[in-house]
Amino acid sequence: MVATNEAAFTRPRVRGSRGRLGGLVSASLFLALVALFLLPTAHANVRIIAQVNGQLLTIPASSATGAVASEYLALARPGSKLDITGDVVSIGEGSPVKTEVNATPAAADLPLADGSVVTVSHGDNLLEGLVKKTETIPFQTASQGSGAFVRLVHNGTPGEKTIYQGKFSHKQAAVFTITPPENAVLGHSSAAKPGQKLAALTFDDGPGKWTQGVLDALAAKEAPATFFILGSSAAHNQALIHKIKAAGHEVENHSWSHPILTQLSDDEVRREISRTDAAIGGGRFLRPPYGTYDATVVSIAQSMGYRLVLWTVDTLDWKHRDPDSILSLVKEQTKPGAIILMHDGGVDRSQTVAAIPRVVDWLLQSGYSLTTVENLL
Repeated sequence: MVATNEAAFTRPRVRGSRGRLGGLVSASLFLALVALFLLPTAHANVRIIAQVNGQLLTIPASSATGAVASEYLALARPGSKLDITGDVVSIGEGSPVKTEVNATPAAADLPLADGSVVTVSHGDNLLEGLVKKTETIPFQTASQGSGAFVRLVHNGTPGEKTIYQGKFSHKQAAVFTITPPENAVLGHSSAAKPGQKLAALTFDDGPGKWTQGVLDALAAKEAPATFFILGSSAAHNQALIHKIKAAGHEVENHSWSHPILTQLSDDEVRREISRTDAAIGGGRFLRPPYGTYDATVVSIAQSMGYRLVLWTVDTLDWKHRDPDSILSLVKEQTKPGAIILMHDGGVDRSQTVAAIPRVVDWLLQSGYSLTTVENLL
Protein backbone atom coordinates (compact mmCIF):
# COMPACT_ATOMS: atom_id res chain seq x y z
CA MET A 1 0.00 0.00 0.00
CA VAL A 2 1.38 3.38 -0.94
CA ALA A 3 0.67 6.25 1.38
CA THR A 4 -0.07 9.53 -0.34
CA ASN A 5 0.18 13.03 0.82
CA GLU A 6 -3.21 14.51 0.28
CA ALA A 7 -1.83 18.02 -0.12
CA ALA A 8 0.29 16.85 -3.03
CA PHE A 9 -2.72 16.07 -5.11
CA THR A 10 -4.89 19.30 -4.29
CA ARG A 11 -4.73 22.10 -6.81
CA PRO A 12 -6.78 25.34 -7.55
CA ARG A 13 -9.75 25.08 -9.82
CA VAL A 14 -9.23 26.50 -13.35
CA ARG A 15 -12.13 27.61 -15.38
CA GLY A 16 -12.54 26.31 -18.89
CA SER A 17 -12.03 23.01 -20.70
CA ARG A 18 -8.31 23.44 -21.10
CA GLY A 19 -7.81 23.54 -17.41
CA ARG A 20 -9.90 20.45 -16.81
CA LEU A 21 -8.01 18.50 -19.49
CA GLY A 22 -4.68 19.40 -18.01
CA GLY A 23 -5.86 18.12 -14.65
CA LEU A 24 -7.04 14.83 -16.09
CA VAL A 25 -3.74 14.23 -17.85
CA SER A 26 -1.74 14.92 -14.67
CA ALA A 27 -3.89 12.55 -12.60
CA SER A 28 -3.65 9.79 -15.19
CA LEU A 29 0.12 10.06 -15.32
CA PHE A 30 0.40 9.83 -11.55
CA LEU A 31 -1.80 6.76 -11.37
CA ALA A 32 0.23 5.10 -14.10
CA LEU A 33 3.40 5.64 -12.09
CA VAL A 34 1.80 4.20 -8.99
CA ALA A 35 0.65 1.14 -10.90
CA LEU A 36 4.11 0.65 -12.31
CA PHE A 37 5.54 0.64 -8.81
CA LEU A 38 2.93 -1.70 -7.31
CA LEU A 39 2.37 -4.25 -10.04
CA PRO A 40 4.91 -7.15 -10.18
CA THR A 41 6.90 -7.00 -13.34
CA ALA A 42 10.25 -8.33 -14.46
CA HIS A 43 11.76 -4.97 -13.59
CA ALA A 44 10.08 -4.47 -10.22
CA ASN A 45 12.38 -3.63 -7.22
CA VAL A 46 10.88 -6.15 -4.70
CA ARG A 47 12.36 -5.94 -1.16
CA ILE A 48 12.14 -8.00 2.04
CA ILE A 49 12.80 -7.32 5.71
CA ALA A 50 15.46 -9.31 7.63
CA GLN A 51 16.95 -8.94 11.11
CA VAL A 52 20.77 -9.03 11.28
CA ASN A 53 22.25 -9.16 14.80
CA GLY A 54 19.15 -7.43 16.12
CA GLN A 55 18.99 -4.71 13.45
CA LEU A 56 16.01 -4.62 11.05
CA LEU A 57 17.09 -4.15 7.45
CA THR A 58 15.11 -3.73 4.23
CA ILE A 59 17.06 -5.62 1.61
CA PRO A 60 16.60 -6.85 -1.95
CA ALA A 61 14.83 -10.18 -2.15
CA SER A 62 17.03 -13.30 -2.40
CA SER A 63 20.07 -11.45 -1.00
CA ALA A 64 22.80 -13.87 0.07
CA THR A 65 23.55 -14.28 3.75
CA GLY A 66 27.20 -13.35 3.34
CA ALA A 67 26.48 -10.09 1.58
CA VAL A 68 23.93 -8.97 4.16
CA ALA A 69 26.12 -9.97 7.14
CA SER A 70 29.40 -8.70 5.67
CA GLU A 71 29.70 -5.78 8.07
CA TYR A 72 29.31 -8.06 11.07
CA LEU A 73 31.54 -10.75 9.59
CA ALA A 74 34.33 -8.20 9.35
CA LEU A 75 34.00 -7.46 13.06
CA ALA A 76 33.72 -11.06 14.24
CA ARG A 77 36.86 -13.06 14.96
CA PRO A 78 37.67 -16.77 15.02
CA GLY A 79 38.11 -18.35 18.45
CA SER A 80 41.49 -19.01 20.03
CA LYS A 81 43.19 -22.17 21.23
CA LEU A 82 43.39 -22.32 25.04
CA ASP A 83 45.42 -24.48 27.37
CA ILE A 84 43.83 -26.37 30.22
CA THR A 85 44.13 -23.35 32.55
CA GLY A 86 42.37 -21.02 30.09
CA ASP A 87 45.48 -19.20 28.91
CA VAL A 88 45.61 -18.42 25.19
CA VAL A 89 48.03 -20.68 23.36
CA SER A 90 47.42 -19.32 19.85
CA ILE A 91 45.06 -16.61 18.62
CA GLY A 92 42.65 -17.42 15.80
CA GLU A 93 43.15 -21.18 15.86
CA GLY A 94 39.80 -21.93 17.46
CA SER A 95 36.53 -22.47 15.58
CA PRO A 96 35.72 -20.03 12.72
CA VAL A 97 33.22 -17.15 12.85
CA LYS A 98 29.67 -18.49 13.12
CA THR A 99 26.82 -17.37 10.81
CA GLU A 100 23.32 -18.64 11.58
CA VAL A 101 19.98 -18.05 9.86
CA ASN A 102 17.00 -18.73 12.05
CA ALA A 103 19.30 -20.41 14.62
CA THR A 104 20.71 -22.82 12.00
CA PRO A 105 24.28 -22.67 10.63
CA ALA A 106 24.17 -21.17 7.17
CA ALA A 107 26.54 -20.86 4.23
CA ALA A 108 27.46 -17.41 2.93
CA ASP A 109 25.59 -17.99 -0.39
CA LEU A 110 22.26 -18.95 1.23
CA PRO A 111 19.45 -16.66 -0.12
CA LEU A 112 17.43 -14.95 2.60
CA ALA A 113 13.65 -15.07 2.85
CA ASP A 114 11.42 -12.36 4.24
CA GLY A 115 11.57 -12.32 8.05
CA SER A 116 14.89 -14.15 8.29
CA VAL A 117 16.87 -13.70 11.51
CA VAL A 118 20.61 -13.61 10.86
CA THR A 119 23.14 -13.92 13.69
CA VAL A 120 26.88 -13.42 13.27
CA SER A 121 29.05 -14.30 16.29
CA HIS A 122 32.67 -14.87 17.23
CA GLY A 123 34.08 -18.36 16.87
CA ASP A 124 34.31 -20.53 19.94
CA ASN A 125 37.56 -20.96 21.81
CA LEU A 126 38.94 -24.46 21.71
CA LEU A 127 40.39 -26.03 24.86
CA GLU A 128 43.39 -28.26 24.25
CA GLY A 129 42.92 -31.95 24.78
CA LEU A 130 44.28 -34.04 27.62
CA VAL A 131 46.82 -36.81 27.30
CA LYS A 132 47.38 -39.58 29.81
CA LYS A 133 50.76 -40.96 30.75
CA THR A 134 52.12 -43.25 33.42
CA GLU A 135 55.26 -42.47 35.41
CA THR A 136 57.14 -44.18 38.19
CA ILE A 137 57.34 -42.59 41.61
CA PRO A 138 60.92 -42.88 42.88
CA PHE A 139 61.34 -44.32 46.33
CA GLN A 140 63.02 -42.38 49.11
CA THR A 141 65.84 -43.65 51.29
CA ALA A 142 65.63 -43.82 55.04
CA SER A 143 68.56 -44.47 57.36
CA GLN A 144 68.82 -46.19 60.68
CA GLY A 145 71.74 -46.33 63.07
CA SER A 146 74.99 -44.41 62.75
CA GLY A 147 78.55 -45.11 61.70
CA ALA A 148 80.83 -45.43 58.70
CA PHE A 149 79.74 -48.90 57.59
CA VAL A 150 76.67 -48.94 55.34
CA ARG A 151 74.49 -51.88 54.33
CA LEU A 152 71.12 -52.29 52.68
CA VAL A 153 68.42 -53.35 55.14
CA HIS A 154 65.42 -53.10 52.86
CA ASN A 155 65.18 -52.65 49.09
CA GLY A 156 63.21 -49.69 47.83
CA THR A 157 60.37 -50.23 45.38
CA PRO A 158 59.23 -47.45 43.04
CA GLY A 159 55.54 -46.64 42.81
CA GLU A 160 53.40 -45.71 39.84
CA LYS A 161 51.22 -42.73 39.03
CA THR A 162 48.93 -41.64 36.21
CA ILE A 163 49.25 -38.07 34.99
CA TYR A 164 46.79 -36.11 32.87
CA GLN A 165 48.26 -33.08 31.17
CA GLY A 166 47.58 -30.65 28.35
CA LYS A 167 48.37 -32.08 24.93
CA PHE A 168 50.36 -29.04 23.80
CA SER A 169 51.09 -27.00 26.93
CA HIS A 170 52.01 -30.11 28.99
CA LYS A 171 50.48 -28.38 32.01
CA GLN A 172 49.43 -30.86 34.64
CA ALA A 173 45.70 -31.31 35.13
CA ALA A 174 45.52 -34.21 37.58
CA VAL A 175 47.70 -36.89 39.16
CA PHE A 176 46.52 -40.21 40.54
CA THR A 177 48.76 -42.54 42.52
CA ILE A 178 48.25 -46.11 41.37
CA THR A 179 50.86 -47.77 43.57
CA PRO A 180 52.71 -45.95 46.36
CA PRO A 181 56.49 -46.46 46.58
CA GLU A 182 58.20 -48.39 49.35
CA ASN A 183 61.21 -46.64 50.84
CA ALA A 184 64.62 -48.23 50.97
CA VAL A 185 66.30 -48.53 54.35
CA LEU A 186 70.04 -48.23 54.86
CA GLY A 187 71.66 -49.40 58.07
CA HIS A 188 74.70 -47.57 59.44
CA SER A 189 76.95 -49.17 62.00
CA SER A 190 80.03 -48.16 63.91
CA ALA A 191 83.34 -49.92 64.32
CA ALA A 192 83.58 -48.94 67.96
CA LYS A 193 83.86 -51.89 70.29
CA PRO A 194 83.24 -51.61 74.02
CA GLY A 195 86.47 -51.31 75.97
CA GLN A 196 88.68 -51.09 72.87
CA LYS A 197 90.39 -48.07 71.37
CA LEU A 198 90.90 -49.12 67.76
CA ALA A 199 91.68 -46.87 64.80
CA ALA A 200 92.32 -47.54 61.11
CA LEU A 201 94.47 -45.44 58.81
CA THR A 202 93.11 -45.42 55.24
CA PHE A 203 94.60 -44.06 52.02
CA ASP A 204 92.60 -43.24 48.87
CA ASP A 205 93.18 -42.72 45.14
CA GLY A 206 96.41 -44.71 44.71
CA PRO A 207 98.56 -46.29 43.79
CA GLY A 208 100.61 -43.33 42.62
CA LYS A 209 104.00 -41.69 42.86
CA TRP A 210 103.60 -41.11 46.61
CA THR A 211 102.45 -44.63 47.51
CA GLN A 212 105.98 -45.90 48.12
CA GLY A 213 106.65 -43.01 50.50
CA VAL A 214 103.49 -43.87 52.42
CA LEU A 215 104.53 -47.53 52.60
CA ASP A 216 107.97 -46.56 53.90
CA ALA A 217 106.49 -44.25 56.56
CA LEU A 218 104.10 -46.96 57.74
CA ALA A 219 106.86 -49.57 57.78
CA ALA A 220 109.03 -47.32 59.93
CA LYS A 221 106.26 -47.27 62.54
CA GLU A 222 105.10 -50.86 61.94
CA ALA A 223 101.61 -49.50 61.39
CA PRO A 224 98.98 -51.35 59.31
CA ALA A 225 96.69 -49.48 56.93
CA THR A 226 93.92 -49.95 54.36
CA PHE A 227 94.39 -48.72 50.79
CA PHE A 228 91.30 -47.89 48.74
CA ILE A 229 92.57 -48.36 45.21
CA LEU A 230 91.49 -46.83 41.89
CA GLY A 231 91.30 -49.61 39.32
CA SER A 232 92.59 -47.38 36.52
CA SER A 233 95.76 -46.75 38.56
CA ALA A 234 96.12 -50.33 39.75
CA ALA A 235 95.99 -51.67 36.19
CA HIS A 236 99.34 -49.99 35.45
CA ASN A 237 100.91 -50.41 38.90
CA GLN A 238 100.54 -54.08 39.73
CA ALA A 239 103.97 -54.11 41.32
CA LEU A 240 102.83 -51.56 43.91
CA ILE A 241 99.65 -53.55 44.58
CA HIS A 242 101.80 -56.58 45.37
CA LYS A 243 104.03 -54.48 47.64
CA ILE A 244 101.03 -53.16 49.58
CA LYS A 245 99.69 -56.65 50.15
CA ALA A 246 103.11 -58.08 50.95
CA ALA A 247 103.54 -55.46 53.67
CA GLY A 248 100.37 -56.79 55.35
CA HIS A 249 98.12 -53.93 54.40
CA GLU A 250 94.55 -54.30 53.24
CA VAL A 251 93.61 -53.48 49.62
CA GLU A 252 90.03 -52.42 48.87
CA ASN A 253 87.89 -50.95 46.08
CA HIS A 254 87.56 -47.22 45.32
CA SER A 255 85.99 -47.59 41.84
CA TRP A 256 87.76 -47.58 38.48
CA SER A 257 87.71 -43.89 37.48
CA HIS A 258 86.55 -42.01 40.61
CA PRO A 259 83.11 -40.91 39.31
CA ILE A 260 80.06 -39.84 41.29
CA LEU A 261 78.41 -43.24 41.35
CA THR A 262 74.91 -41.89 41.90
CA GLN A 263 75.07 -40.23 38.48
CA LEU A 264 75.78 -43.47 36.65
CA SER A 265 73.48 -46.15 35.31
CA ASP A 266 73.27 -49.45 37.19
CA ASP A 267 75.46 -51.17 34.60
CA GLU A 268 78.07 -48.41 34.79
CA VAL A 269 78.23 -48.75 38.58
CA ARG A 270 78.75 -52.48 38.20
CA ARG A 271 81.57 -51.94 35.71
CA GLU A 272 83.29 -49.43 38.01
CA ILE A 273 83.29 -52.01 40.80
CA SER A 274 83.98 -55.16 38.77
CA ARG A 275 86.90 -53.76 36.75
CA THR A 276 88.59 -52.55 39.93
CA ASP A 277 87.84 -55.84 41.63
CA ALA A 278 89.73 -57.63 38.86
CA ALA A 279 92.65 -55.16 39.04
CA ILE A 280 93.15 -55.52 42.80
CA GLY A 281 92.48 -59.25 42.99
CA GLY A 282 89.18 -58.96 44.86
CA GLY A 283 87.97 -56.94 47.81
CA ARG A 284 85.39 -56.75 50.57
CA PHE A 285 84.75 -53.03 50.99
CA LEU A 286 83.86 -50.25 48.57
CA ARG A 287 84.55 -46.64 49.42
CA PRO A 288 82.38 -44.56 47.06
CA PRO A 289 84.23 -41.59 45.55
CA TYR A 290 83.46 -38.31 47.35
CA GLY A 291 81.51 -40.38 49.88
CA THR A 292 78.47 -40.11 47.58
CA TYR A 293 76.05 -43.04 47.47
CA ASP A 294 72.38 -43.96 47.53
CA ALA A 295 70.33 -47.10 48.06
CA THR A 296 70.91 -48.23 44.47
CA VAL A 297 74.70 -47.99 44.80
CA VAL A 298 74.60 -49.85 48.13
CA SER A 299 72.33 -52.50 46.65
CA ILE A 300 74.54 -53.07 43.60
CA ALA A 301 77.70 -53.20 45.71
CA GLN A 302 76.09 -55.59 48.16
CA SER A 303 74.96 -57.88 45.33
CA MET A 304 78.62 -58.01 44.20
CA GLY A 305 79.87 -58.94 47.66
CA TYR A 306 80.93 -55.45 48.73
CA ARG A 307 79.96 -53.42 51.75
CA LEU A 308 80.26 -49.64 51.76
CA VAL A 309 82.63 -47.96 54.17
CA LEU A 310 83.13 -44.24 54.65
CA TRP A 311 85.32 -42.48 57.23
CA THR A 312 84.96 -40.74 60.57
CA VAL A 313 88.08 -38.54 60.48
CA ASP A 314 88.81 -36.31 57.47
CA THR A 315 92.37 -35.01 57.60
CA LEU A 316 91.89 -32.78 54.54
CA ASP A 317 95.43 -33.70 53.58
CA TRP A 318 94.68 -32.74 49.96
CA LYS A 319 94.02 -29.20 51.17
CA HIS A 320 96.44 -28.59 54.03
CA ARG A 321 100.09 -28.32 53.07
CA ASP A 322 101.61 -28.89 56.49
CA PRO A 323 101.68 -31.99 58.72
CA ASP A 324 100.66 -30.01 61.82
CA SER A 325 97.24 -29.17 60.34
CA ILE A 326 96.68 -32.82 59.46
CA LEU A 327 97.61 -33.94 62.98
CA SER A 328 95.39 -31.28 64.50
CA LEU A 329 92.33 -32.64 62.67
CA VAL A 330 93.16 -36.18 63.75
CA LYS A 331 93.32 -35.06 67.38
CA GLU A 332 89.98 -33.23 67.10
CA GLN A 333 87.96 -36.00 65.44
CA THR A 334 89.40 -39.33 66.56
CA LYS A 335 87.27 -41.55 68.79
CA PRO A 336 87.32 -45.32 69.39
CA GLY A 337 86.58 -47.09 66.10
CA ALA A 338 87.98 -44.17 64.08
CA ILE A 339 88.51 -44.56 60.33
CA ILE A 340 91.02 -41.91 59.33
CA LEU A 341 90.99 -40.64 55.73
CA MET A 342 94.22 -39.69 53.94
CA HIS A 343 95.47 -39.97 50.34
CA ASP A 344 98.40 -41.60 48.59
CA GLY A 345 97.17 -40.71 45.08
CA GLY A 346 97.32 -37.21 43.66
CA VAL A 347 99.70 -34.50 42.58
CA ASP A 348 101.52 -33.79 45.83
CA ARG A 349 101.18 -35.97 48.91
CA SER A 350 104.48 -35.04 50.59
CA GLN A 351 102.57 -33.47 53.49
CA THR A 352 100.72 -36.76 54.01
CA VAL A 353 103.94 -38.76 54.05
CA ALA A 354 105.41 -36.30 56.55
CA ALA A 355 102.32 -36.42 58.76
CA ILE A 356 102.14 -40.23 59.09
CA PRO A 357 104.80 -40.60 61.84
CA ARG A 358 103.23 -37.81 63.89
CA VAL A 359 99.72 -39.22 63.53
CA VAL A 360 100.84 -42.76 64.43
CA ASP A 361 102.81 -41.55 67.45
CA TRP A 362 99.87 -39.53 68.77
CA LEU A 363 97.44 -42.43 68.32
CA LEU A 364 99.71 -44.86 70.14
CA GLN A 365 100.43 -42.38 72.93
CA SER A 366 96.66 -41.85 73.30
CA GLY A 367 96.09 -45.56 73.84
CA TYR A 368 94.86 -46.50 70.38
CA SER A 369 95.70 -49.73 68.62
CA LEU A 370 96.05 -49.48 64.84
CA THR A 371 94.37 -52.03 62.59
CA THR A 372 92.77 -52.43 59.16
CA VAL A 373 89.18 -51.70 58.21
CA GLU A 374 88.27 -55.37 58.06
CA ASN A 375 89.61 -55.97 61.56
CA LEU A 376 87.58 -53.11 62.98
CA LEU A 377 84.43 -55.18 62.63
